[in-house]
Amino acid sequence: MDGKSDVIGYVFAINDTINSAEVYYSNGQFRRFWTKLLKTTAIEAVAERSLNQKREAVSAEALKAFFAGAERGEESTNNVTERTHLIKRDSEQALFFETRDQEQNGVWIHRSYLAK
Repeated sequence: MDGKSDVIGYVFAINDTINSAEVYYSNGQFRRFWTKLLKTTAIEAVAERSLNQKREAVSAEALKAFFAGAERGEESTNNVTERTHLIKRDSEQALFFETRDQEQNGVWIHRSYLAK
């Protein structure tokens, strides 16, 4: 993150399998949460790791399929407050959550992708 002004999210994998992803509207917003996100995902990764197995990086194609599949799920909307709406999409492989700011023409401010 140091010296990078264009980073707005990250993808987290455990044992060669995509676990989740968090994407924020801006770099500043992402930076506010980065330390906590990194700490919690590191704890989860250590708890779930398989020892003595060769690991391979998750491919770009797998990431694209994960995002696309999550965003195609069955949609529901929850008006958290008058200003904040939460969109949820539920697919076979993942859950997708998108928080939108109604005072800013419904622009998304945070997206979470969770593998099932």
